[in-house]
Amino acid sequence: MVSTTKALAIIFVSMMLGQTANAKAMTSQEILKLKDVIIYDEPVTETEKTTDWYATPISVMAENAKTRKAEAILFFVESTGYYGAFANHVQINCVNPSESFVKIDNNKNISLKTSMAFEENPYDKNFEYRMDRKAVEGIFTKFCK
Repeated sequence: MVSTTKALAIIFVSMMLGQTANAKAMTSQEILKLKDVIIYDEPVTETEKTTDWYATPISVMAENAKTRKAEAILFFVESTGYYGAFANHVQINCVNPSESFVKIDNNKNISLKTSMAFEENPYDKNFEYRMDRKAVEGIFTKFCK
């Protein structure tokens, strides 16, 4: 039996997905007003254990001059919950997704492709830089329409 809270959450997410599909693309200014946007809610097991992925826009790095739509955005992305170990700056490039990366420090970046390829093992040395594929899809879906 599904709990009332879980049922309401399912209904809310369904409604939001429907609105997202019909919504127009956000301008850079609209994006910068957002905070803690859920980009993926990963069920870990059949129980209540989940890992939630959030993105908070920090800066629009590039913008289309004509449409005012963001083309490159810097975020703070974090995961919380069962496998919640990710807390890094991530820059996505909507025009050239292969140029998107996780910022490790001031001089080092890891491509999202490499980040997604890291083993899903909390004991792996690169686990803190591993971004789930569905979280990457979620951030591009929400911010690069």
